[in-house]
Amino acid sequence: MFSQTTEDFEDESNASTTFTSNGQIFSISSSENFDINAACCGLGWNGTSGDNKTIDNDGFTSFGGGTSLTIKTNDNTDFTLKSFYVYISDIFGNGPSCSLTVQAKKDGSNVFNFTKSSGFETINLGVNNGFVFIDLSTEGGSDNSNTLLDEIIITTDGQGDYLALDAFRWDVASACTDPDIPAVTATTPSICNGGNTNLIVSNSSSLNDATNWHIYKGSCGGTLIGTTATGVFNVSPNVTTTYYIRGEGGCVTPGSCGAVTVNVGNSANPGFAYNAGAYCNNEPDPSPIFIATPGGTFSSTNGLVITPNGTIDVSASTPGTYPITYTTAGACPTSTSTNITINALDNASFSYSSTAYCLNDPDPSPNSIATPGGTFSSINGLVIASNGTIDVSASTPGTYPITYTTAGTCPNSAIANITINALDDPSFSYSSTAYCLNDPDPSPNSIATPGGTFSSTNGLVIASNGTIDVSASTPGTYPVTYTTNGTCPNSAFANITINPADDASFSYPASAYCVSDSDPSPNSIATPGGTFSSTSGLVIAVNGTIDVSASTPGTYLITYTTNGTCPDSASANITINALDDASFSYGASSYTTEDADPSPTITGLTGGSFSAAVGLNINASTGLIDVSASTPGSYTVNYTTNGTCPNSSTFNIDIYPNTYTWTGNSDNNWNNTANWDNNIVPHSDGNVIIPNGLTNYPTATSVITVNSITMNDGASFIAQASVNGAITYNRNLPTTNWHLVSAPVSGESLDDIIANNDLASGTGGNLGLGYYFNNTTAPWIYAQSTSNIGVANGIGFSIKLANPGTLSVSGSLNTTDILKPISLGSRTNFNILGNPFTSYINSATFASTNSSILAEETLWLWDGTKYVTYNAVSPIELAPGQGFFVEASSNGNITFEATNQSHQTTDTFIKGSENSYPTFELFVERQNERRSTKVFYVDGKTTDFDNGYDSKIFSEDASDLKIYSELITNNEGKKLAIQTLPNADHATMIIPVGLVAGADQKLTFSVSSSNLPSGIEIYLEDRVSNTFVNLSEGDHTITTKADINGIGQYYIHASSAKLSNEDITQNISNVSIYKSANNEITVAGLQAKGNVKVFSLLGEELVNTDINSSGLSKIALPNLSTGVYVVKLNSILGNITKKIILE
Repeated sequence: MFSQTTEDFEDESNASTTFTSNGQIFSISSSENFDINAACCGLGWNGTSGDNKTIDNDGFTSFGGGTSLTIKTNDNTDFTLKSFYVYISDIFGNGPSCSLTVQAKKDGSNVFNFTKSSGFETINLGVNNGFVFIDLSTEGGSDNSNTLLDEIIITTDGQGDYLALDAFRWDVASACTDPDIPAVTATTPSICNGGNTNLIVSNSSSLNDATNWHIYKGSCGGTLIGTTATGVFNVSPNVTTTYYIRGEGGCVTPGSCGAVTVNVGNSANPGFAYNAGAYCNNEPDPSPIFIATPGGTFSSTNGLVITPNGTIDVSASTPGTYPITYTTAGACPTSTSTNITINALDNASFSYSSTAYCLNDPDPSPNSIATPGGTFSSINGLVIASNGTIDVSASTPGTYPITYTTAGTCPNSAIANITINALDDPSFSYSSTAYCLNDPDPSPNSIATPGGTFSSTNGLVIASNGTIDVSASTPGTYPVTYTTNGTCPNSAFANITINPADDASFSYPASAYCVSDSDPSPNSIATPGGTFSSTSGLVIAVNGTIDVSASTPGTYLITYTTNGTCPDSASANITINALDDASFSYGASSYTTEDADPSPTITGLTGGSFSAAVGLNINASTGLIDVSASTPGSYTVNYTTNGTCPNSSTFNIDIYPNTYTWTGNSDNNWNNTANWDNNIVPHSDGNVIIPNGLTNYPTATSVITVNSITMNDGASFIAQASVNGAITYNRNLPTTNWHLVSAPVSGESLDDIIANNDLASGTGGNLGLGYYFNNTTAPWIYAQSTSNIGVANGIGFSIKLANPGTLSVSGSLNTTDILKPISLGSRTNFNILGNPFTSYINSATFASTNSSILAEETLWLWDGTKYVTYNAVSPIELAPGQGFFVEASSNGNITFEATNQSHQTTDTFIKGSENSYPTFELFVERQNERRSTKVFYVDGKTTDFDNGYDSKIFSEDASDLKIYSELITNNEGKKLAIQTLPNADHATMIIPVGLVAGADQKLTFSVSSSNLPSGIEIYLEDRVSNTFVNLSEGDHTITTKADINGIGQYYIHASSAKLSNEDITQNISNVSIYKSANNEITVAGLQAKGNVKVFSLLGEELVNTDINSSGLSKIALPNLSTGVYVVKLNSILGNITKKIILE
């Protein structure tokens, strides 16, 4: 055994990681270089003075993260640590900002630990050489100086990078006896909430070497609530609690606990409440509205009648204030009290000086109130203030209950009746407020309260009953007063005026007037401002002016009525004499120079004379008109009587020629007389002829009515308003070939066309008139002599005459937009249409207007031997009666816009129009049969499909000779009659040419070009014979060895360079792949071997086939579902991948 030892390391070896103290070896371990360090100059601290050796980490290598040191007995011997000194600094020797943690372990388990977080910031070398004392009996808030351990760990953080330790005071662990597990009881095991009891450790339980009994709750070693050395500890739990007690402190190791449970019974809440703190004797008996713990008992002092359950009998209780106490039942009873007041009712009696008042009495107030300060009230009709003052003049007569309600602690009410009597109603009235001296004497027509007396001032003679003697009164205004004689007399007055009568005399300058005279007015009116009137027939103004011309002849009584205070009337006779009747008429308002001479019918006064302007040959006495001797024009015939009152009348006569021929000598205006051969605009019976070969053709902007209009071949007429009259359009067909035509009028029928034209005859009764259908096996169905079908507006049809001549159609003029349905067909989507107007329409404008339902903006016309294609780059002005084809993209209505009409000086029937674009036309000719395809170069267009500028050939063309081009980019097999390309880099655009011809046929290629850039020439490339031919220098003739049907052999080059066989190169960019049918794809432009594969979008290979193409190869597809597929072509020229859509 030995006592505490302080190790100052002075006899230890420098740089050693062990030290020996009193024979016990301790080892030093660390995260960095901790060992015994021989510091110079007494910089250590042995507890009382400086020394030279410490344990430190001199030469540490980490910065800013702190350090750690472990000291442990080498044989796990237990010891107790009493204290030590530490010096802590940062890398510069300054006081650091850090924490120090000390952890003790025994047999590898933690026995205690604490952290010191301050005291290192400023190092004062003058105090303990800067060392800080760590006392384990107090540091960390607990005494750990006697706790057994075999290992101590000292750690810093933050800036505590350097650590030195000295004066390590320790002691060897002595023999130690652990305390008994105590037997514990409670003096009162069950208490009420708020009570307490003592926990008692049995005298038979000993602390041994422990210092105190430690009391915990929650668990043994759980929440420490206190310690005791006596074995007695007082607790006051508010809930049932188990307490755990064991001996601790000194050298002992805490062990198991003794336990005891204290049961806590809660005292019941005695709280209760009433809905008020005071009640009046007349209120319902109250009971508690709230009892926190029911089942207890209520009580109070004498005077308050209350039941044990708390119900108060207020009517039986004596007024006063009482304490009410409620006591709970149960093991922990408790009570509480509150005061309740019982109040007596107020005395509400009151009175007025009288029980009845009149409306004109002074306002009364109560003369007695037993309990002042309350409020008076009554029912509607009585105006009463809250203090009881009655406003009798504002109240409605009647009897009213007045209620007085006190405002005391216990308000009470009393009621008394008061009567308000109305004043007599003195109102009265006369039938008028003014009377004339000659009026009957008036009496009042209404007296509200009869029996009173009437009176007035001097000048008005009035009886007491109110009757006025107007004739005896002096004119003027008088107040008439009426006074009642009832219980409450009252008076009223009204003004009455007595007026003299007006002077109504008047006169006119004469007593008789004619209807042609100036309108007369009175020349004298005694009292102006009145009103004139007369009997029916005389038109007279209220001011007396007579409208003689509007009046019916006759004698009339005119009355003048003044409008003064007392109106009066006077009368006079006036006579109106009629003019002579000059009526006459002719049988018609217009005549032609070929009609019979008309005479007038005079229905008025005969014997007058006729006259008219020069040009109309008329007999002045009889009115007979010599129309053949008259000059055509418009005339007014005048007839004048010679009676007492002469009169005249007129009749308009138009003399017309019979026929009118349009000359257009001035302009296009229909209503300009200078445009007609006789300088007269056609009248309603006229027959109009519009010839051809003119410069100006008519445009009508207003409604026209004529007998007929005949239009010759090539003539045009634009009507912007309705036209009444039969229209006949004559179209010259110079051959007996088939022609596509239409009816440029409305209302024509096939029967009329058959009857009025020399149609060719065919087999089976067929005539030379065919209708086109896109859903029948045969495209054309021919009319027969029994056909009874109307010709729809805008429809086209085919005509073949038996002999060259004129096709004549008749009907009415189309003047507004025409809608014509087109449809998709089962065989094709082509529809035949025709110009419905008697004027020209532009094909490009028409196609653009209807682009949404057209497959492409293209029109196909038949020129008598072949189909000709027109689009935006080669438009045509469609002549009246011109038929043509379009291709539908959907079902819908085609619109022929009336605004698209125009006049042309040249007939364009089956003829094209000139254009200025660079272009060439490639021809192929077989004997007398010739076909062509056109190419245009236009700025802004592409090598892909340009709708309106690229157009297919007409697929219904049954000829076995065809030539066409196909697209350079994104070629999908469209066979183009017209292709439009960019107007640049001409030589780089190699155009695929398709040819359809039989074997052993002699074909001649030729070209016609215009407006091409200087030096550009057209070359035909033949990839089968590997040749170039300059078609600009001359024609090229071949003989086919086999049937030709498609592209791949021939290509067109437009080049300024001379091309020869050496320029022939194969290029994959000239190869195209497209779907040519739902079960077929076509590879065009390949002159080599290749491999074609078809894949689904999921990568499944569906087709794999080799081809040896000479320009065109068709690959059959298996039965594939609708969708998108990928086609891959591999060849020596390169590879192509393209998506196709199968529908």
